[in-house]
Amino acid sequence: MALDLPVVNGSSGTWGSILNAALTDIDSRLSAAIIKNNDQDTALNTVTGRVNTLEANTGGKLTVVTGVYPTLAAGQIFLDTNNGYLSYVASVSGVPTRVPFPGSYVAKLKRTTTQNYGNNSAGALNFNAADTDRLGGWSSGTPTRYTATVPGAYEFTGAISYAANATGYRSTTWYLNGAAQNSSSIIIPAVTGESTVVNARPCILKLNVGDYVELYGYQNSGSTVTTDATTANQPSIQVKYLGYNA
Repeated sequence: MALDLPVVNGSSGTWGSILNAALTDIDSRLSAAIIKNNDQDTALNTVTGRVNTLEANTGGKLTVVTGVYPTLAAGQIFLDTNNGYLSYVASVSGVPTRVPFPGSYVAKLKRTTTQNYGNNSAGALNFNAADTDRLGGWSSGTPTRYTATVPGAYEFTGAISYAANATGYRSTTWYLNGAAQNSSSIIIPAVTGESTVVNARPCILKLNVGDYVELYGYQNSGSTVTTDATTANQPSIQVKYLGYNA
């Protein structure tokens, strides 16, 4: 037998009908929440799957600390947490090898004191300091050379500044393993009353481990000319790693 109840929300009814209505509403809300949760799970699984696929295609990105590198695998990308350098693993003659990311700035070498250039005599620029030498390509034991420790293509830029002398001309030329490189020279007349700064042509070379590059200078003033050691005019070269290609 139904029990008459007080008015609830402006209408009369039984406790049973009120409870049933409330339970039905709760069930409906729970069902909607479960559907939304399932949709979120599906979306997360989709994203996770895509990330896993991307990592598989790129070899994955590993964060490492200098000197504690994990086993190398071709295609992996590395961020060196000690210095922020980004590198990747190339297959060099079938061996996975860490190489700088293409376009990485790897060295700047400079001459901070004067260097003599005799008349009519070419000579390699003799570096005495390195602002940057990420790959260990310069050594005071062979101070004129930037030596490749990682195989690949490199871009070299730089300049030699000669102290004031208005006679003759000045030049720069890139040398690889002791041989002048084709299309790598610049020759300009000496500047009157000022240092003569001769920019070196940008030079792209494919290097194997052990190959070395030098920047040669030359002058024909009729007497010895020194390089300019002032801070703004110090002779220098910059080295960029363009990437490894077999």
